[in-house]
Amino acid sequence: MPEFMGLVEGARASTANLEPALRDWLRGMPLVEASYHRARRRLIELFEREYIQWLMSRAGDRLSRAARVAGVDRTTLYRMMERRGLRRSQPDTEPSPFVG
Repeated sequence: MPEFMGLVEGARASTANLEPALRDWLRGMPLVEASYHRARRRLIELFEREYIQWLMSRAGDRLSRAARVAGVDRTTLYRMMERRGLRRSQPDTEPSPFVG
């Protein structure tokens, strides 16, 4: 979980943006997926995807710069991108609700 913690610190998440987005996300969750562990895992997946897309966009699609901003090693960020099926130069359609 140290990778995630580094991303959380780098995100500087705004509570004003996070709380409504999280409430909306939870309200839309089907009851069958409402177990704590499943919901937590899904939220982390969504956060990582959104944060990495936002981060790469802000870093000009430069992996080294993005990793430095996030406070993680470049290879760690690359592995996280691979795990989430992300590649460089993916357009960021809108600002993430998870970061301020």
